[in-house]
Parts: sequence; structure tokens; C-alpha cells
Amino acid sequence: MFNPCGNDTIMQDVTAVTGIHELNQLKGEMILYPNPTKGHFTIEYPAAPGENIRLMVYNLLGQEIYSESLRGLKVANGHVISLEDINAGSYIVRLISEEGVIENLVIIQ
Repeated sequence: MFNPCGNDTIMQDVTAVTGIHELNQLKGEMILYPNPTKGHFTIEYPAAPGENIRLMVYNLLGQEIYSESLRGLKVANGHVISLEDINAGSYIVRLISEEGVIENLVIIQ
């Protein structure tokens, strides 16, 4: 094959990464209230009593600002989060278990 730089042709295989492995979407609905809030809100999710749940809160830049490990019964009965020391704005609340992940948006005023 001819090119203006000479007669040599270089071929290179390139592997494109298009994303990361996604976790399964958890069944059920995560309920946050009140939303919007001044910093205190309750999370409810119909988790099994012995299920291990990881609760995380992220700002919209993807920085983790809060995390906590919970048992399923605590989340099913309503768990109060206090984030009164953070700036007003929108935050992503994520619950992760062995079964998958679910997210919701909370607005701090």
C-alpha cells in the first residue's frame, strides 16, 4: 500500500472500552422523603431482613460524600440519613446489595 510517507504500512489492533460492567437493577422501589429536604430524609426499600445493603450518597461530580453499611430490615422499616452539613444541591443516593443496585435523586435545599 502506498502512502505519502513511504511504502510501509503499519496495522494495529485496537480494543475500545465502551463502559464498565453494570450491576443488575434491584427490584422494588426506593422511596426518599421528604424530597426536597433540608438535609434529613428517610430511605425505604423492601429489602429482605438479613440482606446486606451498602448505602452511598454521591454529588453530581461522582464524589462519594456519605456511605454506610446496613441490614435489610433497617432499610425496609425506614432509615434516616442526616446530611445537614453539605451544600444545597442534587445528590445521587445508591443502594447496593448482592442482588444489584438501585439509585434515586435527593435535593438538599
